[in-house]
Amino acid sequence: MKRLIFFSFIVLLFALPSCYNNKSQEQLRAECDSLLHLAADSYNADLREAAYNYCNQAILLDTTYWRSYKMKADAYYFDEKYDSAIVAYEKLYVLNRNHDTLTHEIFYRMAYSYHELELYEKALIIAQEGLLANPNDFWLMDEVSLCYALQKKYDLAENWALKELNTHENDAAAYFRLAWINGELGRTSKAIEYYQQLLVLQPNNHAAMNNLSVHYWNRDRTKAIELKKKAAQLGDDTSREWCKENGYDY
Repeated sequence: MKRLIFFSFIVLLFALPSCYNNKSQEQLRAECDSLLHLAADSYNADLREAAYNYCNQAILLDTTYWRSYKMKADAYYFDEKYDSAIVAYEKLYVLNRNHDTLTHEIFYRMAYSYHELELYEKALIIAQEGLLANPNDFWLMDEVSLCYALQKKYDLAENWALKELNTHENDAAAYFRLAWINGELGRTSKAIEYYQQLLVLQPNNHAAMNNLSVHYWNRDRTKAIELKKKAAQLGDDTSREWCKENGYDY
């Protein structure tokens, strides 16, 4: 009797998938879309585990549906869980080798996830592939510049930052990158120039003020301290800590 029950159970296990096999891909993906809609609602309601679970259910239903991997990857990306995000992004990438559904946002988020994991070469490859289809995309250019800078390939980083500025005139992020690179290269005057240009565009950029104060320290101590105090007033944590340690009110 026990053997008969066990055999019946095995038959049932093998019979279950045929239910799914009888469904068309259109039907399966409609079910996936319903699950992904629930995932989005759950995520927006801060029900993270439910959101991830709905994504996983959709993936089990159709392992070839790219939208399921995109939603799962983006959810992990926005939660700053880059190691999990990149697993889903890589699957999405493999399913879309012709890049017909890979938007510039996907290329950027994938590259950014790699660089957060300190996989700079992979980040560069993905960002540059994204630029092939989106040659004027500022954020992809900035990602390339940043990854070169993090590898201390400052000449390449500077070249790409200049491309950013040439493509997107008066972009604050490009000025910040160029200022930082020149600071790392010991070109103090050039770094000051770029930070000042940035502050013309964004007068309340406290990070730029804090960095600029460092470059002014040996040139104009009074100006450096004033920049530290103003940056602290605007909420810069580094400047606030410095003011507290050195007895300056802000």
